[in-house]
Amino acid sequence: MKRGTRKKLGLRLKLLVYFGILTSVQVLVLLAYSAIHVSTILQRNTSQLTEINLAQTAANLDLRTQSYKDLIYQIWTGDDFVAWVDAINAETNVSVVTNQMRRQMRTILNSKEYIRSITIISANGKVITYDTLTPATYENSWLGNFSLSQDELYSLVSQDNGMHLFPTEYATTFTNEDQYLFHIAHRIIDWKKLDKQCGVVILSLDESLLSDIIAPESIFKEDYALLIGEDGRIISAQDKSIIGSVFREEKIPSAYSVYSYRHDALGWTIVQVKNETQNKKIITQNILISGSISLGSLLVTLLFIWNISGQLTHSIHVVVQGMRRTRTGSLPEPLSTTEDMSPEIVSIVSQYNRTIDRLEQAIQKEKEETASRQQAEIRMLEARINPHFIYNTLDTVNWMAIDKEEYDMSNAISSLATILRYAISNSNKIVTVRDEVEWLKRYIYLQQYRMKNQFVCNIDVAENVMDWSVHKLLIQPFVENAIIHGFENAEGISVLDVIMRNVNDKLSITIRDNGKGLDEHLTRIINSGSWKQNRGALGIGIYNALMRLHMYCDGQETVCVTSAPGKGTEITVDFPVETEKSV
Repeated sequence: MKRGTRKKLGLRLKLLVYFGILTSVQVLVLLAYSAIHVSTILQRNTSQLTEINLAQTAANLDLRTQSYKDLIYQIWTGDDFVAWVDAINAETNVSVVTNQMRRQMRTILNSKEYIRSITIISANGKVITYDTLTPATYENSWLGNFSLSQDELYSLVSQDNGMHLFPTEYATTFTNEDQYLFHIAHRIIDWKKLDKQCGVVILSLDESLLSDIIAPESIFKEDYALLIGEDGRIISAQDKSIIGSVFREEKIPSAYSVYSYRHDALGWTIVQVKNETQNKKIITQNILISGSISLGSLLVTLLFIWNISGQLTHSIHVVVQGMRRTRTGSLPEPLSTTEDMSPEIVSIVSQYNRTIDRLEQAIQKEKEETASRQQAEIRMLEARINPHFIYNTLDTVNWMAIDKEEYDMSNAISSLATILRYAISNSNKIVTVRDEVEWLKRYIYLQQYRMKNQFVCNIDVAENVMDWSVHKLLIQPFVENAIIHGFENAEGISVLDVIMRNVNDKLSITIRDNGKGLDEHLTRIINSGSWKQNRGALGIGIYNALMRLHMYCDGQETVCVTSAPGKGTEITVDFPVETEKSV
């Protein structure tokens, strides 16, 4: 018995030694691999998260600057400002007109934060300003220190009808602090005489607007962000003293990583500089902790393996045999326990069975989430369809208010209410072609009034498609694009044709105009089906309209564009009809 006992102990001792050696080697290899792998993953994740953050920052930057562009739009298109500037150019009641302008400028300045100055330069060189960075608000704080002279600034802004964005420059010193401003400028336009030179308006914004956007709170004080202009100079930073200096990446210490994102629309580059030393410390600490835990677990396992190896081996054998008997298929069958199993093995079996249950639930949940994501993507695209038609409609009502035509105003407001109610309520609802056409007529009526009936629209819909079902607002983006872009600066009467027919049991919609035509490159992108990879070239309105159509039709739609410069554009869309309505 003693000899048999010694043999038994010897075998278990060998198992213990072999297990300890092999496990130790595995732990060391895994720790080495983990050090490399964790470092790589952390670096990649940091880079990806930073890129996402930069893209979001760019979107926020675009959104914030657009809100101020919308604000300055009220000035350069406002009839009151046009009349006031005309009076100043004619030197008529200059003092009275100047006071009226400054009161309105004060109201606009106080309507949003970060606005420090509003300046208007008339065609005869008169400067009218409302400025909060001078003791006297009628004095201009920044024009004398600007990189361009007053004449150069006026000439640059007044030469076209575009929005001009000037990067940050030193403006003045106010309350013992250096003030830095960036500017948005536009030519004041008299819509009754577009080529008349009235003047220019400049909206001056505090640089802190930019730094607040690009430099959110960070958990690491060493991290910082910069905004770089097209000429490579810094136009926004937490450290105001470096604004205006040239950014040189090679001077950044090696312990820092530089991430950048160029905002093509603004021509600026967002730069984030991150201190990687902290990441290295985190990696080292995690490896030390993982190593300590692994070694501790190994020692504990070696201590217990001697006593439980026999029973554990037997229980594992029973479990393995049960797993082998499990049927093959989409999911394994649960295992059953026996009375002679140890609590640990029972726990493993129970956890295994719970994992199977969770796996079944996860598969079902994944199916539901996939359907929800697709619906959410469709709704997101619908929500991003170009909303400018609403602004244009409101602009029409504004003109009607100015003209004080009450009956026309009543008709316009009624049409506008119908449009908003139709567009906003259940935006992904399926409606009949008849409903869509009636809504389109109201929309075109308002566009014709806004453009002083400079275009006519012919809607020709076959009677046999009137009760077919389509998704709401599928046609409107194409019609809007023809009106807004096709008829822009058109001479004579413009003509828009909307035709709907049944072609091989598909709804065929043709939108044809005699406008300025579509660029050949864009026509080729749409006809080739490569528009999904060329979102920037198309513009968000047409891209989202095509994507929405593509998702609704599961790729069964066809889009054909025929266009010639100066002769107009014809877009034909064919797609299967819906057989039943849904909310």
